[in-house]
Amino acid sequence: MIHTNKLKLTLFFFVLLVNLNLFAQDTINLYDKGQEIFDIMLSETPEKILHLVAEDDLDSKAAVLESFLKVREILKSTTDLKNYKYFNTVSDTAGNIYIILENKKKFITLKIKMNKQGKISSEFKIIRGSINDSLALGKKIYQMKCFSCHGIDGKGSLGPNLTDNYWKYVNNEQELFSAIKNGRKGTMMMSFEDYLTPEELKAVFLYVKALNGKKVPNAKKPEGKKKKISLHVY
Repeated sequence: MIHTNKLKLTLFFFVLLVNLNLFAQDTINLYDKGQEIFDIMLSETPEKILHLVAEDDLDSKAAVLESFLKVREILKSTTDLKNYKYFNTVSDTAGNIYIILENKKKFITLKIKMNKQGKISSEFKIIRGSINDSLALGKKIYQMKCFSCHGIDGKGSLGPNLTDNYWKYVNNEQELFSAIKNGRKGTMMMSFEDYLTPEELKAVFLYVKALNGKKVPNAKKPEGKKKKISLHVY
């Protein structure tokens, strides 16, 4: 009987620790992590990135540092990096982290992996191709057609705040895209299917997803329920 009680007590504390750990993982602030990484990239001491690396062995740490310095050098040689501002950091379901930088009408996206403790677990890569063009196009359309209801930076106005994790009518990515394309009956959300091309619809969809988790001043209070929706970058 004593052994049984000890076993139950041990299991209780084990489950408690797991739950606490999972809670801690869920509260990792990707926006702040991305901001910290970008600040290190702009600094004169880029080796500080090692404090955010998960790997314990020297070879792995060296590989992450080398990739970080390489990406930093590429960006400094091909763009005026100091003119870029940090936009946001988003994730996908495979554990990839996308750090998005913005310079007026242009975007740069960096890709890494991060473990559940918020530590970098892969080398840095620059994402080239359509994603940055789509973000730029999505922002342009958003500022023409969406800002009056959702705010210029997604903070909400007549319509909901798009930067928090609370959703009033949306439960998944498909419903989010449908709301943009088809509108929402009984609300002010109109359909844009007849006004935007398929490419433009996808660009707005991507830009709205990229707003999620972004810190903006004077954001509208949350509406609806807090939901974990996969708002990853394709």
